[in-house]
Amino acid sequence: MGKVNLKYVNSYRDRHGKWRYRFRRRGFKTVPLPPPTDPDFFAAYHNALSGTEHKTAQPKSLADYPRSTFGWLLYQYFQSHEFKRLAPHTRRSRRNMLDNIEGLENPFNQLRPRHIRTWRDERQRTPSMANRLIKTLRALFVWAMENDLAEENPARDVKLLKMNGSGFHTWTNEERAQFERHHKPGTKARLAYQLLLDTACRRQDVIMLGWQHVKDGWIDFRQKKTGARVEAPITADLNAEISQTKGQLTFLLTTHGKPFTHAGFGNWFKKQCREAGLPENCSAHGLRKASAKRIGDAGGTTLEIASITGHKSLRELETYVRDYSRRKSAGRAAEKVQKENQCD
Repeated sequence: MGKVNLKYVNSYRDRHGKWRYRFRRRGFKTVPLPPPTDPDFFAAYHNALSGTEHKTAQPKSLADYPRSTFGWLLYQYFQSHEFKRLAPHTRRSRRNMLDNIEGLENPFNQLRPRHIRTWRDERQRTPSMANRLIKTLRALFVWAMENDLAEENPARDVKLLKMNGSGFHTWTNEERAQFERHHKPGTKARLAYQLLLDTACRRQDVIMLGWQHVKDGWIDFRQKKTGARVEAPITADLNAEISQTKGQLTFLLTTHGKPFTHAGFGNWFKKQCREAGLPENCSAHGLRKASAKRIGDAGGTTLEIASITGHKSLRELETYVRDYSRRKSAGRAAEKVQKENQCD
């Protein structure tokens, strides 16, 4: 048994490693299927594929779902102040995640951790997506409980999937030097690079930075994702780049003289990395991590790193500082051993 390449058949391993199969088609009821080795598999598949008895009338929009259904809960959440105050990118991400959940017609108070584990396991080939779904559901039900719509949070204790590696690749000093050699000072690529490195900002922040954020030798702005205020000193390298920009409200402009979109900047910057001959895992977010690493390598404290990155807790900052902290600790340990040997 294993993955089945049939239209509308979703194949996945559950948390016990056992293969599960479901017929999933928009406008149709989700139907569990027997294993492909079962003689009744194809009969069940064709019955689900052509049987009109499985078809259900789906509301045209979330506003049409009856009260107490999961679809109704989502509509209330999307209309709430809590949701609307989120950054546009976060709103789009959460909405796309929740809109694609099956069973919107079911009562949301019947949702149990086992259901969420099933959704998680269906997405286990992309652990980051599975974990984002769990975090989004946690946030949804926190809001629902605060507004007396739900009595418990079924996603609270559902474990996140383990991630391979430590997230986005942190640029090495060699990769930074290679980018700088290829993209000379005064180019748009170098300006973007310097902004990302010296302010440790995210893509959605770098595209909106402009002269209105420059105050007394500092760049002062609020992060879109968290709302945290960040004040970053303008280094000599960054000052040299922004002083040459033609942008007014935003330092970075497209070839049409307009500000970048979030996705557009990501695609453009990835192209600049490729042109510099850098590995595919070099990204704009990796420079944010490189900025944190650079401060740590210079002897900066975790608090000093957080003041630039805008992280609100040490736990959030952990993935940024783990690698260089381990290396520094190993170096100090080696020094102690060497001193001990010299004393013998």
